[in-house]
Amino acid sequence: MPHPWRIKIHSDVRVSSGSGIKRKYNYDTSPQGTFSPASYSPTITTPSAKYSTRKNAGDVVYRHNDDVADRSWKCKENYVAKIELDANLSIPISLYMHNCLTDFLDYWDTNIKKLGKLIRSKHSLDEEMPMNHKGVNTFVLVGRIACDGEGRINSKTVQLEGASDNASGEAVDLDMSVLQKYSIFPGQVVAVEAYNLTKDRLVVKELYSDTDINFFKPYELPRGSLNVMVASGPYTPTDSMTYEPLLDLVKEVVKQEPHVLILTGPFIEANHPVLEESVLAETTEEFFEKVIEQIMKPLEREFTSPMVYPTPQIKLKTKQTYPKLHLLPDPSIFAVEDVVFGVTSTDVLLHMSKEEISCSLEGGRLPRLAKHILQQRSFYPLSPAKDVPLDPLLMDHAKLEIAPHILIVPSDLRYFIQKVDGCVVVNPERLAKGLIGGTYARLIISPNDVVGNIVKV
Repeated sequence: MPHPWRIKIHSDVRVSSGSGIKRKYNYDTSPQGTFSPASYSPTITTPSAKYSTRKNAGDVVYRHNDDVADRSWKCKENYVAKIELDANLSIPISLYMHNCLTDFLDYWDTNIKKLGKLIRSKHSLDEEMPMNHKGVNTFVLVGRIACDGEGRINSKTVQLEGASDNASGEAVDLDMSVLQKYSIFPGQVVAVEAYNLTKDRLVVKELYSDTDINFFKPYELPRGSLNVMVASGPYTPTDSMTYEPLLDLVKEVVKQEPHVLILTGPFIEANHPVLEESVLAETTEEFFEKVIEQIMKPLEREFTSPMVYPTPQIKLKTKQTYPKLHLLPDPSIFAVEDVVFGVTSTDVLLHMSKEEISCSLEGGRLPRLAKHILQQRSFYPLSPAKDVPLDPLLMDHAKLEIAPHILIVPSDLRYFIQKVDGCVVVNPERLAKGLIGGTYARLIISPNDVVGNIVKV
């Protein structure tokens, strides 16, 4: 990793005045002058009536390792947190989505071969056979899960596609009826032990998809516990552009003084009703710079970002510098005081939930989906991606070769904080949900434990 960067959230968050003199910002003022865009329509700067009348602000709706009802979340260890960014974090500027079919084939082939080898090694499986192999005795095949036809995959339409040098583009139908339990989705790399009773379908006896993913070394935190707050956009209700939820979050940041605030996109949602009406009197880039003061990450549905995944970091046009701000690509990996975070803004959990099928598995579905991310060593293992414009030439930037200590995967699905295969997975859900307020996450990370809450804004 490169030389450390430093970030600190002060109790008197400051902005630059036109004269260059620093002035303390008063967050108790009306939100219209804080985050709202310049507009030809006064209605969009009218605060949301439904959001303003909510009754549950501050309610703790989820606890992780936290049995102390009146715990203080105000930061106790007052130090400047050290930030280290991955040396390979930057996504190159290119002609996004100018791909040939061979680019996708090369990406899939590489992924099948690499993960297949790791899966076979972990489970001590025999050498894989060609995809057209036939036999009544059990043999091993390696490939990626696919669907035979259009629509969502089901137990009757499961196929296995092999690497091109082992299958010549062929796919074989899988009979899943013998399996006692499984969880699969399109694009998932698996190894199967199977046999043929007929020439056109393989009966699967065992299915393997997990690898022994390594972790970064344990963190020590010699300067004390690390306080982190996490929130994900949208940050304003659908009937307003006043960004009241974001303003309320900033007020909590001022009170609690965490070491780090992590915000993920979208900050300016491309399909927000106000933007669809085209009533802004400033560019989205100019508006975006009104709502940046801390760590922010783009999203492929961000109005100011290229429509591609992985998504490059947003470039600011202003000459104003923000020493406490790091604009990161999606996905990204970074360390705070040796605690390694992996973050993606793209709703991979929701997308996988629409495609995954399972049988007779114990435990919750959301942690299981998060486990697939770790097992497949990718921030976005789903393929083909119906909802995301994947660029195969950039997918190396979405690899997850080593598991982070904290994995942040914001989703429209229900919030949670759970330990999955040794990694603490956090879904803070959304700060704004339609016309109402949503939730954010707060964490206290110590060497032996992570305490977390999900809180109503």
